[in-house]
Formats: sequence, structure tokens, C-alpha cells
Amino acid sequence: MFLQNGDFEELERPSRQGLPEWGLALLIAALFLLSLGAAVYSYLAGDGGGSAPTPTPAPPAATPITDAAGEVLLLEAYVLDVQGDCFFARAADGSTLLVDAGCGADAEAIDAFLQAHSVARLDAVFVSRPVESRLGGMAAIVERYPVSACYLTADCLASPLAKPLLRALDAQGLAPVETMASFVSVIDWAENVELRVLSPHDVTYPSAEDRSLMLRLQYGKSAILLAGDAHALAERMAVKVLPNELLHADVLLAGDHGSGEASSQRFLSAVQPTIALISAGSAPPGDAALERLAACGARILRTDETGTLHILLDGAAATVVE
Repeated sequence: MFLQNGDFEELERPSRQGLPEWGLALLIAALFLLSLGAAVYSYLAGDGGGSAPTPTPAPPAATPITDAAGEVLLLEAYVLDVQGDCFFARAADGSTLLVDAGCGADAEAIDAFLQAHSVARLDAVFVSRPVESRLGGMAAIVERYPVSACYLTADCLASPLAKPLLRALDAQGLAPVETMASFVSVIDWAENVELRVLSPHDVTYPSAEDRSLMLRLQYGKSAILLAGDAHALAERMAVKVLPNELLHADVLLAGDHGSGEASSQRFLSAVQPTIALISAGSAPPGDAALERLAACGARILRTDETGTLHILLDGAAATVVE
């Protein structure tokens, strides 16, 4: 039942009989809930436009992770200067991680890097998306190094490009793990490190880029987020589905080689990176993405300008190795 104009007149005249106080309170509560429901629907059904979400408050001061003797324990991360995309990390306990292996022509350079850093095995291997720039060199690397675990998306498992990699894994007696995001998608990789899959979720994405893996490594209170090839849609879904504390990262490896279709304002407001890394590959990053990264206050480092990028996480903050 709805109030008519005459009913409002009755409410304004104390001398006439109106709604009892409890009825008026009930009406106000109903209108409030109606308004709140409309706002929630508008947010969930929105296209990501409008103002950016309220930034996550800066976390409280943290202290580095140390051993019993007080020595700081470091997680090292590298973005290799290759034609495609390649990320390598080694935790303080010696666990190793390789995400993507560039183009087929990059395999020799990646192998040389691993040998120079005395890497004997790869404890975890990921392929963000089944494209030459990320998957092309991985089979050759797996043929040369023992692998403990390999994580692939459904797209990658179904791709003809993945067949050489699957054969190399099979030769080691290793089956790949199909990987997608959920609230419990944390991978046991290294001591004091939470390795979490942020995307893709078990939904339909219209673009192949948005079906890319998105990963986050948290070491103590410091973190690095690898956006893969994710564009604005996957970024927007991550922001809506995940709490901001699971997106916040000191370091962001920008999506799709710094493409203007990635690194949206809403996503950057949630991540709040202080350092933005760009694996430029064979083409320079987009001006729009560079502008948004600069606007959020991140220091931008590019492989096409600096070469291989080296980052240290100490459990409290991230440092660039110059």
C-alpha cells in the first residue's frame, strides 16, 4: 500500500489522525532499504565507470622478516628483458618460481639467466595465457630443468600451442594442474609466502586476454601482483569479487605489456602500487596506461629502457635493485 497526496497532508496536520509512530518508522525503514537495494544493484551491474573506489588505507608499518641471527631474509623477483614475458622469483628458503617463458627465441636467454643464478630446479611453473609471447619458450625450459608443479588455465590446456609443453611435462611424469581463482586458491610454494590466484574466475569472459592468469605473491607485509594479460573487465571483476587487501601490492607487473586496455583506474586504486614494472616485449607500452600508472604515484620501470628488472621484498617493503 502506498501513501497518496492526501495522506501526506494528514501527516502534516497534528490535529487529524495520521499514521502511528511505529507505522511512520516502518515506512522510513522500507524506503531506506529500497534505496540501498537500488544502489547495490547499480554497483554490481555497473560497467566500471564513474569514480574510482575508495583507496585502501595504507597498511600499518611492518618489519622485515629475519632469521634467528637477525639477518633479513629476502624474496628476489626478476622481470627478464625478453621479446615476450618472463617473471622469475626465488624465496628466502630457496624455492623457485617461473611465470611464462617468452617466445620460442627467448628460451636460450632464459636458460642462460637461470644458469647464471645457479637454478637447479623449478618448484612452480605457470603460463599466464596460451600465446607465443608467454608460452613459446616454456617447453624448452621444462626439457632442461626438473619441475615440481606446473599450473595452467583451461585455455592453455586446450591450446595446440601447449602440446610441446605437455609432452615435456609428461616426460618428467608430471601432470599439469588446471588453475582458476576462488576464495581458497592459495598455492603452497614457499615458506612465509602466500601465492594466490586472483583470476580468471569460473565465468565466461568475452576476450582471451581477460582469461589470463593473475597472481599475487605476498611475503610478510610486502607483495607483488602479476596481472598477466588481463584487461579492464578481468580487473573490474577482481576488484568487485576480492577484498582490497588481497589486491594491494607494493609492486605491480602491469597487464598485457603495459597496454592501454589494462591497468584501469579502478584496478590501480585497489592495488596502490608504489612500483610498476612493464615487460615491454617487442612493442612500447601504451601512453594511456603510462599516464594512469604515473597518476597513481607509482615509479615506472620498463624492460625496453632498463633491461632486466630486479626487485627485492623483505617482508616489509619492496626495493628496486639498480
